[in-house]
Amino acid sequence: MFGSISLYVAAMAVTIASVVLMLHLTPNEWNYLKIKFWVFSFEADKSTDE
Repeated sequence: MFGSISLYVAAMAVTIASVVLMLHLTPNEWNYLKIKFWVFSFEADKSTDE
């Protein structure tokens, strides 16, 4: 497990990025990015979980 502070910072960054992106993207682009993000975070979790 990683620290709750880094988790909080990551959540804030994702939230801010989400708002900015939602203002600029069409729904289809947004869904694609969400899928890419979940795949990336899943891969990152696997690689850091030792």
